Amino acid sequence: MSDHLWALVLAAGEGSRIQHLTTDAKGRRVPKQYASLNGDPSVLRKTLDRAERMVPRERVAVVVATHHQELWEKELTNLPPWNVIVQPRNRGTGLGLLLGLLHIRLRDPRCELLVLPSDHHVADEDALRESLLRAVEHSGQAGGRPTLLGVTPEQTDKELGWILNARSVSPHIRSVVGFVEKPVPSVARRLVSDGALINSMILAAGGNALLRLFQATEPQTVELVGKRLIASEGRTQELDDLYEALPTCDFSRDILEKAAGQLAVVPTRPCGWTDIGTPERLSRVLERHPKSACVA
Repeated sequence: MSDHLWALVLAAGEGSRIQHLTTDAKGRRVPKQYASLNGDPSVLRKTLDRAERMVPRERVAVVVATHHQELWEKELTNLPPWNVIVQPRNRGTGLGLLLGLLHIRLRDPRCELLVLPSDHHVADEDALRESLLRAVEHSGQAGGRPTLLGVTPEQTDKELGWILNARSVSPHIRSVVGFVEKPVPSVARRLVSDGALINSMILAAGGNALLRLFQATEPQTVELVGKRLIASEGRTQELDDLYEALPTCDFSRDILEKAAGQLAVVPTRPCGWTDIGTPERLSRVLERHPKSACVA
């Protein structure tokens, strides 16, 4: 494993679609990454554990939101302070990832990234780790080529994004042809029969290769965020002012879909993966008891 591999955990989202189901012990609504499912550690804590199975703790970085500070402070006490990357406000997954990438590149210009969203439930962590290792290995051997993890669908969920894939690059790697976002049920069923994979949004990529994707699609944003990050030297007001003016950037829609031909995908082994972004998916994870989702 490379000494330049970092795990970047994205944990700044609001989880608004299920926040009425994810509450803390005092009954306060909290974003899903801070919820505990069936009494387990929080979803964020389990994501951090997943990250630490891949890289040392000193190379785990987390993007969080300023207004969630009361929640993330106690979760992230074991991380180096520099590795906690605070966004002034949520401007979408694209900006969160870009801020994390630029922050890490200041520390390690040769960085490679494993991007882990913090709203996933996984039943078999060993099986997922095997797929993560394949994605990291392929990306490293292919000059940092961005490599997604594609989940073999167990159900035709119309709320998920799908990866269209073509010929195999190797026995466990496929080329990406395109993406389909939130298809109607009839289209989702056809995607399943055609061998499409669910886009987990888990990604392995070289830092420079990932930055090139952003520069090709959002060059002005990359320049603004990069300059302001360097100029801020830890002063939060610099980024506050910038984020006030920046538009939302969705990583899948605004970055990946425009670069499909440059991407690869690793089909995961069956691992019980679920994105808990809707009440239906959360309910399945909680064995039909969604009200038990709370911070421990």
